[in-house]
Amino acid sequence: MSRVAKRFLRENGMHADSVDFDFQVRRFTAHMEAGLKGERSSLLMLPTYVDATATPPRGRSAIAIDAGGTNLRVALVRFDGAGQAEIFGQKKVPMPGSQGEITAEAFFAELAGHIAPLLGESDSLGFGFSFPSEILPNRDGRILAFCKEVRVSGAEGMELGCSLNRALRDLGHGELRITVVNDTLAGMLGDIATGAVCGYSNYVGLIYGTGMNICYCERTENIKKLGLTAPPSMVVNTESGIYTGFIRCDCDRALDASTENPGDHQFEKMVSGAYLGPLFRECLRLAAEQGLFDPATAENIRALESLESFELDRLLENSPGSRLASLCATAEAAEAMKALCEGLYDRAAKLMAVALFAVIRKCGGGTQAAPVCILAEGSTFYKANRFKERLEGFLGPKCAEAGMYYVFAKSDVPNLVGAAAAAWM
Repeated sequence: MSRVAKRFLRENGMHADSVDFDFQVRRFTAHMEAGLKGERSSLLMLPTYVDATATPPRGRSAIAIDAGGTNLRVALVRFDGAGQAEIFGQKKVPMPGSQGEITAEAFFAELAGHIAPLLGESDSLGFGFSFPSEILPNRDGRILAFCKEVRVSGAEGMELGCSLNRALRDLGHGELRITVVNDTLAGMLGDIATGAVCGYSNYVGLIYGTGMNICYCERTENIKKLGLTAPPSMVVNTESGIYTGFIRCDCDRALDASTENPGDHQFEKMVSGAYLGPLFRECLRLAAEQGLFDPATAENIRALESLESFELDRLLENSPGSRLASLCATAEAAEAMKALCEGLYDRAAKLMAVALFAVIRKCGGGTQAAPVCILAEGSTFYKANRFKERLEGFLGPKCAEAGMYYVFAKSDVPNLVGAAAAAWM
């Protein structure tokens, strides 16, 4: 890494070394424990009331919704006699509210219209929802917020299942039995329900793409705010994207101020695919202001109006036509820019490693024979330049030192399957 760029990253709090791993693990863990007790915490630790050890009944079907940050998917999912999932009538459309603000009433009316062709095939629906929601004991979900630049006015506080059933009634249809799950849980449940993974001591669901989140299986007796002991375990949705415990630098704060929801989803804005491009743009601007680049390159950077995360990978991979590379007037500028990009990715990887270490330890740490299985999905996890390698460079040695064991498994079962499985688990 360029010595000048390395010094810039250190002086501006953006170097991975600026993250005190052990201290940050203690802080993240404290927020987890407080959230489980119902005390003040930036980790909501939301109970899902779904037991991941249950098995969906064979030969049954459920309607499934996967409401993501970019797309909405709807389908009918049937579990055959061997427990494998068959998907019928899948429909994919832009997520309502992703192309301009809409009202909550319009949001639910659009959802009802998309599932209407599947009504009559099942009276149960699994609703995978990619945004913060509080799951209720009846397994409905109360909307806490929309994010990822999806805008639905008046939705906060509404119950997803109840509101969708109301929209169905308005169209002249009957009601459905609806189970709401977070998308992170849906991704994990699909693999568990179909037997794609088995034999592990515990399971963690990781989403790391446009947004990020972590869920894991917790003993119900440890969720003190519930006061329940049955079922013996359930999945807890940490809502880790809104965590506020990491120390932010000037670039983090500048990016945050430019978003639709300043102050919200601070951790997500430091690491996720939706924000790494804009965050790197802020980093380049600050570096240009502080004289890291020659005048011509600095002027090109100041004229840069937007930046997508994939462009960071094109820079690091020396892809022909890289827009970032074209900004550099000298070889020294190109070297410094790559070093800054490497530094940004390294910091993101270390922050993610902190969160995963805390969760793995909360899962009991695993054993060599039965490690904790981290079911990971998301474009940033698999496609960002050497990200998994960077992450394991921080996480692996720390887990080995603590006597903890984990494995990563690719979540290949669609979220629609996990959402449908939740309707029966």
